[in-house]
Amino acid sequence: MLRQLRSEKFKKVLLIGLLFIVVPSFVVFYGWQGGGGAEASEAVSKPAKIKFGPMDKVEITATDLSNARRMLRMKYNNYERMTGNQVDPAAIEKIMEPLDLINAAIDQKIWENLAHEKGIYVSLDDAMRDITAQFPDPRQRGFLVQNLMEQGLNFDQFVFLTRMSMQEDLARQTIASSARASFFEAWLEYARRNEKLVAEFVRFNVSDFAPKVEVTDEKLAAYFKENAEEFTIPDQVKFRYILANKGDLRTSVTVTDDDVTSYYNGNQDAYRVPPAVEVRQILINIAAPRPDESEDAQTSAVQVAQVQAREIYNRVAKGEDFATVATSATQETFFPPRQTAKQDPATSLTAEDPNTTAGGYLGFIAENDAKTFYGDDWTSAVFNAQEGDIIAPLNIGRAFAIVRVMGRKESVVQPLDTVRNMVVERVKDEKTQPLFEALKDEMEEKSTSIPDLAKLAEATSQTVKTTEKVNKNSEFIPGIGLIGNFQDALSILERGGRSDMLADDNRVLIVELQEDFPSHIPPMDEVRAEVERSYREKMGREDARKAAEAVKAKATTPDTLRTAVADANLTTTVSSDFVRDGYASALGPVVDFSSTIDGLKDNQIEMSSLGDKENPTGFVVWFIASRTAPSRADYAKALDKIVPELSMRKANVLMQEYLRDRRKELGDRIEIHKAYRK
Repeated sequence: MLRQLRSEKFKKVLLIGLLFIVVPSFVVFYGWQGGGGAEASEAVSKPAKIKFGPMDKVEITATDLSNARRMLRMKYNNYERMTGNQVDPAAIEKIMEPLDLINAAIDQKIWENLAHEKGIYVSLDDAMRDITAQFPDPRQRGFLVQNLMEQGLNFDQFVFLTRMSMQEDLARQTIASSARASFFEAWLEYARRNEKLVAEFVRFNVSDFAPKVEVTDEKLAAYFKENAEEFTIPDQVKFRYILANKGDLRTSVTVTDDDVTSYYNGNQDAYRVPPAVEVRQILINIAAPRPDESEDAQTSAVQVAQVQAREIYNRVAKGEDFATVATSATQETFFPPRQTAKQDPATSLTAEDPNTTAGGYLGFIAENDAKTFYGDDWTSAVFNAQEGDIIAPLNIGRAFAIVRVMGRKESVVQPLDTVRNMVVERVKDEKTQPLFEALKDEMEEKSTSIPDLAKLAEATSQTVKTTEKVNKNSEFIPGIGLIGNFQDALSILERGGRSDMLADDNRVLIVELQEDFPSHIPPMDEVRAEVERSYREKMGREDARKAAEAVKAKATTPDTLRTAVADANLTTTVSSDFVRDGYASALGPVVDFSSTIDGLKDNQIEMSSLGDKENPTGFVVWFIASRTAPSRADYAKALDKIVPELSMRKANVLMQEYLRDRRKELGDRIEIHKAYRK
């Protein structure tokens, strides 16, 4: 079915897009490992059934729910690796409900059924090849296996889940592949995003009105009585604790010159600078494919770039100055980090700034950086070349590269004097770790036989400390620090109860709950400052709203707005030009700006809330004074990006519509166990 997609690069864009589309929905539906209602849903062995046809009935089982949660972990990791975005697992658990999980598993079965109808089948061998392509280095696969073990998965399970995921994605693509954005749609979207706007406005900030609010004891008392629950003090506790930090042990460690020399001599590879080459480069880009292009057209684009690169190579190979040709011909815009730079006296550009890329100069590139930016073929060819060699055009996927090798740096071990401080710190680490392990062993052994915290501290040469009142579920406790993995152990303590020894990489901790303070509504005098702040904010918000509404009521045109603002002893502000995404820096954080601006005519006066819709931080009365459309030339440069983005958006809609229509078609052939029906 992938033949329906027009080019390899579009397939890749679409697959990445599917991660953006699929993973957020997984986050909502599938939960996280064992959390989010899984326990309740597993109480019924077959919480749902689907009858696709007379002889085609499937059941949603506990295994399906378990696989769904595991697939989420896998897709979440891929999503995080490819986008850098993180999703909080704890938040997922909180929003998960059993019925949501069942419905998500039903959707998964619908995609599997579509794959069957379309003749899509992914074998375990296919999945293994995909995993090998993603993790080509055996060391990477080793890290993968270790990571899977931490998640409670073995490698065979991971291969099976990969097969499921690949098959489901291919089924989704049969729907998504029909999503195509026209160039006209792309222009409308580009123009909407990139038109330059200028606004004239006046702001009414709550913070300007709140200090002017009249406050009396009677008003505060009435406000507190009406809103007392807002000032509830949550459950609080006081802890007594013994805390030993690895860092404290580290300060007692002595490092001698012999220690430093011995460690350095035994670990010189850790201080080795990798080999590097100094190069100039001419890069001829391969035209990026458009979604409506055929694969033949893309092949032609590669051939065109190859011919152009070969012509340039022939020129420099015959003696034309490489730097001069590179200045006029190279199309490189994405540069790897350089280690050093130096002028090239062998060229005519002896006066160039060595910190620029003039003349195609890339400086010294380390081997690992070369692999990252240009790939294995480029790295192998360049690092095996001799100084002065000009390498014939290399296809690096996105372009053809013509490289001149100017110099080399062999791998060398940095002298001890250069890395002495690093070695000292590493020796300290190695000497501290056994002391820390011994401390943990001692604390664990004695904590089991000495129930009294003070006596335990005396026996282990530690000190007992006491916290101030802290919220019971606080993630940070002054004196102890971030709670992290200790949270569960502390949350179950009762008054007088003591934890087992808790430890992480840097701390040993034993905690006793000394005193607890149940959640309660305090007397107003105890929270008077907070009550007054809240009252001022509420009344200041009302005053700011009234002031903005009074100006808006008088303003039907820009001139009448300016007059109304002047009557209020204020002035309007004219913004610098901004695009839609930059409205917050120009007008302020306008609520629902995107939907408002779409229907706003030039010089039409608008009043908007700022910040939060329910509790705004202020109000702005504004109008658009001018709009400037982007240039067609800039649009042409962005076309290769905007069309795939629109196509992905359409693909998302099509997939949602498919699920909706398929569920409607199946109707009562989808049977959810009565225990989960609403």
